[in-house]
Amino acid sequence: MKPEEIEKRITDAPKPKLPAVWRSEILATANAALNTNKDQAPARPSLALWIWRELVMPLRHGWSALATLWIVLLGAQFLTSSGDSSSPRSTSNPQTVHREQQELHEQRQLLAELLDFDEQKTDQKKPALRPRSQAPSQPGSA
Repeated sequence: MKPEEIEKRITDAPKPKLPAVWRSEILATANAALNTNKDQAPARPSLALWIWRELVMPLRHGWSALATLWIVLLGAQFLTSSGDSSSPRSTSNPQTVHREQQELHEQRQLLAELLDFDEQKTDQKKPALRPRSQAPSQPGSA
């Protein structure tokens, strides 16, 4: 039997009818449910449901991409922060703190030496700083 013959038999076959009693019961139940729903005030959706329907559902691919990006960034931050010397975990070791203090002290000494050296050169070029009352008056100033 070919598919065309099967389709023709199905279309030609009589359709079963719904008993009249069932039909009247179904229609009566539907009308009663419709009348009770009309009497009730329409329920207003909550704010969370509205946000979900209006903002999240239409853009779910964008939100999932943003969430994935945040997870990747947090993972990268976690992986890179474990070896960082400025993190509080690594400075809690007393030896590390002492070494860092020594390095800071050495840097300050070097800076002080550089500034003193620079001041010695500038002292030869500039006159000594004096208060205004002791400064020599310049011609043309009143």
